[in-house]
Amino acid sequence: ERLAPNITLSQWKFDSVPDFPDGRPILFLYGKCEEHLLDPCEKRKRQFFSDSWVTWVNARPGSKVVPVDNAGHWMMLQQPAFVHKQMEEWLPPPPTPSPTPSPSSASTTSSARLAAQAQTITALLLVIGILASMLGLFATD
Repeated sequence: ERLAPNITLSQWKFDSVPDFPDGRPILFLYGKCEEHLLDPCEKRKRQFFSDSWVTWVNARPGSKVVPVDNAGHWMMLQQPAFVHKQMEEWLPPPPTPSPTPSPSSASTTSSARLAAQAQTITALLLVIGILASMLGLFATD
């Protein structure tokens, strides 16, 4: 069963998802190697995304596509330092708490925190969507 069964695949913007909310940046990382063929890396025979996806992500403000060398699907385990560095550089820094926030600065800090959390959630949802697609949780018409 698809995540959005009431939307036909012909209406979907991409193969695995109907669309993404506007104004939310995306960090899209992908491993360049076939799984279990990392040393030496054998280039993937099949990608689970299209060139149009890469173009679309790169065109979104604040978004970025990052290929991960010497990694397959489980890049976060195979190249943890690189993946962590990419996420850390992409995500906004956490707001520095002020010792005595005024009511207006408290709402600004709260807004910044919510924006950072929204970006993190967007990145996690993208990873979950990719994993679900890889595991065959999406049906096709």
